Amino acid sequence: MQNSESFPLSTRQIGKKAEEIAEEFLLNRGYALLDRNYTFKKYGEIDLVMKDGQTIVFVEVRHRRSLQYGTPEASIGYQKKQKLRRTAEGYLLTHGLRNVMCRFDVIAIDLVAGTPVLRHLPDAI
Repeated sequence: MQNSESFPLSTRQIGKKAEEIAEEFLLNRGYALLDRNYTFKKYGEIDLVMKDGQTIVFVEVRHRRSLQYGTPEASIGYQKKQKLRRTAEGYLLTHGLRNVMCRFDVIAIDLVAGTPVLRHLPDAI
């Protein structure tokens, strides 16, 4: 049988691992986890929903194995931002959350040289 290095991780597996790294990073900084991979209708998905004090934080996790086409955070375009906003509105609505502070953070992870390099960008969207 071949060792596990003979079977590279799929993009989906790498994305899941990046989300796990981001979640652990935020938990270690005192954030509380409210939800993972939250979807609302057809609008899209929010990777992590966290709570930082009294603030609801919607977290988009982005990773890149190569910086040839730019940084992970640079890959969040206008349409993605709109989908995130609509999905967050759906989260607040379905959870009966009104008049609450919220923000959108980005966790960008470079997977270029073996050891992940993580950047936390609060209020980035």
